[in-house]
Amino acid sequence: MHRTSKLRAERAVMLAVKLAVSVSAGALTWSVSGATNYSWTNSAGGAYSLATNWTPVGGPPLAADTAFFNLNATYSVVFPVNTFTSDFVIENGAVTFNLAGNSYTLSNVLANVIGDTSNVPARLTLNNGTVNGGGLNMAATSAGTASLFVSTGASYQLGTGLAQIGNGGAAFASVTNGGAMSAGQIIVGNSASGIGTLAVSGVSSTVNATSLTLGLSGAGSLAITGGGAVSTSSTASFSNDLATQITASTASALVSGAGSTWTMAGGLAVGEVGSASVGVLLGGQMSTAGSAFLGFSAGSSGTVNLSGAGSSWSVGQGLIIGQASRGELDVGPAASLTAGSIILSNLSPFSCGD
Repeated sequence: MHRTSKLRAERAVMLAVKLAVSVSAGALTWSVSGATNYSWTNSAGGAYSLATNWTPVGGPPLAADTAFFNLNATYSVVFPVNTFTSDFVIENGAVTFNLAGNSYTLSNVLANVIGDTSNVPARLTLNNGTVNGGGLNMAATSAGTASLFVSTGASYQLGTGLAQIGNGGAAFASVTNGGAMSAGQIIVGNSASGIGTLAVSGVSSTVNATSLTLGLSGAGSLAITGGGAVSTSSTASFSNDLATQITASTASALVSGAGSTWTMAGGLAVGEVGSASVGVLLGGQMSTAGSAFLGFSAGSSGTVNLSGAGSSWSVGQGLIIGQASRGELDVGPAASLTAGSIILSNLSPFSCGD
């Protein structure tokens, strides 16, 4: 079965429910039974609420429905009122959701896909409004490519949902120009074929998550620059308190520039399985409330480099350099490190500039 047909069939099963919805003025109003997959048809763009922009007849998609965007074109979809659907799928093209100060609320926490077709790039840009709820699956197939841009006045709030950036293929997610994104869990580089990048840039641009993993089985990278901010807020017990993990052989993180921050309420494992590195440069700041491990398990390695005036890393509890393998820490002359304690294994170098 074709990948898209299979995906739609699976959604039809998941969404075969009866709903009766009443929405106040200022939002779409409807009563529906069951669910329908609607596809956008206007390559010039237009209003989401206009029925003639959708196929089959009966659009636009409503609370139980799925909105598909599969045109090989660049266009903008305007949301003139608060809107509700089950989920969306960006299969092809470059689509902008111009939310016009409104919200787009999604109910299916297992859905919302950008790039589910091999060798077909898909791109979504969010502007001027809020997307609420659901999950996010970027580059769902091994040869898929996907990109997401959360920009001026836009916020993507997944609640407790999971965001997978580079699930099977290559994906790039950017939060910039004061945009915001939050999720229960963010995985960058999920499967062995997944390649993911999360970039947070610009003053007031923020990403918040309960946990953040770079390179679960694939390759993941994080870049925080230009005053961007990333935070994790795990409150789990210590066995699950490594709320931020950098695990794959090509995993890396960069915090660079004055005002750029990475704040962790839990712990940090750099090189939990495989090799990974973190650079805090040019005035960037990193804070870890729990313990931090460089080279967490046998066969892994983890490196942290602090360099440049004002660059700093504070560790609230223990900093273990080489927990069960090789760890490396380099602190440049104008950078600073503070930790509750430091434990250095025989395999691990630690250098500190004068």
